[in-house]
Amino acid sequence: MRVTREILVQLPQRTSDFVTTSGSIYLGRLAEWVGLTASEFSQATGQSVESVAKNFGKDPVGFRNGEARRVADELVEVVGLLQTLGMESDQAKRWLRTPNPAFDGRRPLTLIQEGDGRKLIDMLMSVALGGAGMGSGPKTGSDQ
Repeated sequence: MRVTREILVQLPQRTSDFVTTSGSIYLGRLAEWVGLTASEFSQATGQSVESVAKNFGKDPVGFRNGEARRVADELVEVVGLLQTLGMESDQAKRWLRTPNPAFDGRRPLTLIQEGDGRKLIDMLMSVALGGAGMGSGPKTGSDQ
């Protein structure tokens, strides 16, 4: 599936299940879609598991911790791009946890956890716009 720039403009609509109009994030929904545990989010942000687990509820979260906000924002953007590429949640969970040669054998989720999420987002954007492949990149609906 080739994605046009016009479709990419619609990313905010694709991620509206995860972000409120005021910018707060439904962390529980987002974590469920990508298969992220409270422990993994905690490791990525430096917050305690207990603090993160409280935010995995049904209410949206407005983050005060800059690192937590970065991780959540990058996850939202990645999810929007994966959805644009036609990927469903179950596929995304597998792909995000599979070592990928395009990322020197690291898992895409690890890029976000280690502060390298922009590299993942840039590569997904390139794929969405018909650019270079991503090793064992996301399989779109037409690839299956």
